[in-house]
Amino acid sequence: MAILTIGDEFPEYDFQAVVGGVLSELPVNKEEDYFTRVRSADVPEGQWRLFIMWPKDFTFVCPTELAGIAGVYEDLQERHCDVVAVNTDSEYVHLAWRSRDELLKNVPFPLASDLTHDFLKAVGVLNRDGVCDRASFLVDPDNRVRFVSVDDGSVGRNAEELVRQLNALQSGGLTSCGWHPGEPTLDVFKAATNMVSLSI
Repeated sequence: MAILTIGDEFPEYDFQAVVGGVLSELPVNKEEDYFTRVRSADVPEGQWRLFIMWPKDFTFVCPTELAGIAGVYEDLQERHCDVVAVNTDSEYVHLAWRSRDELLKNVPFPLASDLTHDFLKAVGVLNRDGVCDRASFLVDPDNRVRFVSVDDGSVGRNAEELVRQLNALQSGGLTSCGWHPGEPTLDVFKAATNMVSLSI
């Protein structure tokens, strides 16, 4: 299936996941306390979502990306954007990986599992090797895709750019190349007037 693109409706999901938070501080009394469910049915009204997919646990680029997203997590939360991180590995593999990789011990968002591959096929990021591509989706409160990117397996995504994209989408205006919050959006009327006056 083709990858979802701008304006497409995002599919429903119901994942098993490792809970987010500082592993050493989790209130764990039994094995099940390490796990949770992440479901589209539980998304609150008005919530944006950043979906992060990565190829495999216990690899090299992937933990740097998840740590990078963890570093901007508060910025995303301030903008009413939650993080849904999912790939094809099981929640047990995620827990083992988080327990052993220093970059992942404090990841504040759950790491979810799509063992059936149904969701990853539906969004179009399950590749020919049977794992997901390094993909990012920003989904608005109307459940529509507003941003999508897929990176080569050897290239880590930029967490700050994902926050910038979210800010631009939430600005309500047209944003120029490299726009950042606090800068004006484009004045379409002024630009159109200037173009007309130049052509006379």
